[in-house]
Amino acid sequence: MRTPDHLLVKQKCREAIPRILKEFGFDPSSDIIMDDQGWVNPCFFIGREAIVRFNARDQHIPKFQREKIVYDRLRTLNFPVPAEVRLDTSKTISPYDILIASRLNGSNLEQHWKLLESSAKSTLAFQAGQWLRKIHDVNIDTFGEISAFGPFPSTVTWPEYLKARLEYHLSEARELDIFSAELEMRFEAAFEKIIPLLEQTKRSRLIHGDFHLGNLLFEKHQITGILDFEWSCAGDPLFDLCKLRDMDASWTGSQESFNRGYGVSVFDDSEFKKMRIYTMIQNIELCVVAKKYFPAKELRSYVSATAKGFQT
Repeated sequence: MRTPDHLLVKQKCREAIPRILKEFGFDPSSDIIMDDQGWVNPCFFIGREAIVRFNARDQHIPKFQREKIVYDRLRTLNFPVPAEVRLDTSKTISPYDILIASRLNGSNLEQHWKLLESSAKSTLAFQAGQWLRKIHDVNIDTFGEISAFGPFPSTVTWPEYLKARLEYHLSEARELDIFSAELEMRFEAAFEKIIPLLEQTKRSRLIHGDFHLGNLLFEKHQITGILDFEWSCAGDPLFDLCKLRDMDASWTGSQESFNRGYGVSVFDDSEFKKMRIYTMIQNIELCVVAKKYFPAKELRSYVSATAKGFQT
């Protein structure tokens, strides 16, 4: 669902393109193609050279600052990420933060998934699992926020970060009157109860934050790009994996091969307990987004899913 003013926002972004071409040394006669899928971060292709994205919806979140940090780190580790990433946060070219990245070869895996043969699906899903595992093998010095900006902290422990994030999203939800006071208390009590288990996470690792087939590029039978680290943070890899337990529902024939590539088979009781809380926090955030931008019916489904298991 798109925001009511998404066409106006895209037009503002489109008007900034000529100046971006000039300021960043692109050929002014370059072909410019707007990606119709990019409404959260309006996206424009500059020929075969680069992609320009605008942080138009979540201006209070340092999405592109995170993304540049991660791309620059992963490039040194031979990940398939853009060779060059430039960031403009001056607000002089556009009212929004701008990220300019060199283009990668390949097509969107999610958009082509149904057209692929079973063998290709198995190969690519396996590689997707391998790449996520490699992402999770990247150590980060602190927990939580990986940039020096935004509403979330960089913390010494994993539960410190999660508590700050939970409180932030509950505060947002309270202002929008999404949950009852009793349900909010149940969310908070569930989190407090599991803190001793969360404290066992001593190693902080890179979390993608939005890993799925729509954020992967492929060419033939090879993953050629890993994209959109704007929601990345540092902590427990289960924060990613809790959203990747039912991949077949969206991408038929992907789950088994993905699991083999990642090297995961079954989760133990403590992992399920942690993933329950991670999902709760993520869903509370989604409810806030749904309240702001989605139809009422869709909001109700998010609220119902979030409340499930925390009501009497």
